[in-house]
Formats: sequence, structure tokens, C-alpha cells
Amino acid sequence: LGVEPLFKFGPNAYGRDYRFLLVSDASRPIGLETSRRFHRRAYRLVAIAMDQVRSLRARMLVDYFNRNPGSGAYVKIGASRPKIVREAGKDARAFCDCRPATLNDDQIKQAASFKDTLRTLLPEEFELLARHGWEAADGTLCSRFADSFSHKEYKRSV
Repeated sequence: LGVEPLFKFGPNAYGRDYRFLLVSDASRPIGLETSRRFHRRAYRLVAIAMDQVRSLRARMLVDYFNRNPGSGAYVKIGASRPKIVREAGKDARAFCDCRPATLNDDQIKQAASFKDTLRTLLPEEFELLARHGWEAADGTLCSRFADSFSHKEYKRSV
């Protein structure tokens, strides 16, 4: 997740220089990337190990945020804004009804499983990823930190 250096230099290093940490986790689900049987098995073992490490780090980070209310938020792609709001213990219908239409489940699944690439994204691919990231961050911040964050309208990127 790239946050380890913030916590390495003693218990006060994070709180001394930073007051709120927003961590965005855009990792996609484990998948198979190769067609050869041996390579597929080896890749799967590595992918599972990496996913376990990422999950452990994410749990440690969320635990830190829970023990230190108001210190930060963890945003993970792959969930709808109503689901994120419900998980925060808020009424998703009341919170989300005042927002513009959100991405549907198929669009969210497509954004969450987007393959890593070095090629230039098509405008519609970029828009899908940007929109989902915005909705996940908006749902997380506005439902969990309403005193500090308020909803802002999404502005189309392309």
C-alpha cells in the first residue's frame, strides 16, 4: 500500500507530520495471467502470497484508523457508493438519493478488474476508472467524516 515509511519511524512519526491519511487501494482480484500449466500454478502461488500480504497491511492500517478516530481513511475500489455508506453504518438510501446516478454493478466490476497496462487508456476507460475512484472516495469520506468532508459533484474528466 506504500504507507510503511510513515509508520516506521516510531509511533509519533505519522501524527507529527500528517494529520489525515487517505489510502487508496486499487489492487484488482487475483487472476491468471499465463496459459502454461506450470507458470499458471507458480503465478497463482505468488499472487495468493502477495494478496495475503496486501490484506494484512490493509487490516493493520484500518485497525490503526479505528484506534485513532479521524486519523485517516482506507478507500478500496470494487464497492458501490451505497455499499460503502451502509458499511459506515449510515442510511445508504438517504445518503445516496441526493447524489447523481452512480455506476452500476457491472461498471464497478469492470473498473475493479481493470488489467494493469502501460498503454495509453482510451478516454472511456479513463473515465470509468476516474468515476469509480471518485465515487469510492466520496462515499468513504462523506459517510465516515461528514464533519470534515462534504460531497462535491463529480466533473467528467474527458
